[in-house]
Amino acid sequence: MLNADNDLHLFYLHMVFIPRINKHLKSWQEAWVKHPLRTEHNLSPEQLWTIGLQRIAMTSSHIAKEVFEDIHEEEGQDFGVDRGGPVPHDCTDRAITVPEIPNPLTRVDMLELQATLLHEESSMQY
Repeated sequence: MLNADNDLHLFYLHMVFIPRINKHLKSWQEAWVKHPLRTEHNLSPEQLWTIGLQRIAMTSSHIAKEVFEDIHEEEGQDFGVDRGGPVPHDCTDRAITVPEIPNPLTRVDMLELQATLLHEESSMQY
């Protein structure tokens, strides 16, 4: 039986489920951007984005400059941050902290676990 207080049990759960969850999320994301939108003549969000980029590519609009210019690393760190905007309420009381689980396995045991998980990667039995 799994014990939520046992670091080894939590480590194994992370090793088994995090890659599978991420794989399913990536699959969902790829399907979502390609699904047709009835109200947009059955074009997908990806197609609408591409059409929009083509329309503004040769214009001198502010948006075109932002989309097509090189972003320096220091500019990218503040992307989406509105320094003059409202400050969000403190939500620390609702925050969920997922603790880091240290690897309790030896190098040999870890390699064996990874080989087992790789072999069973396509299995739908968890």
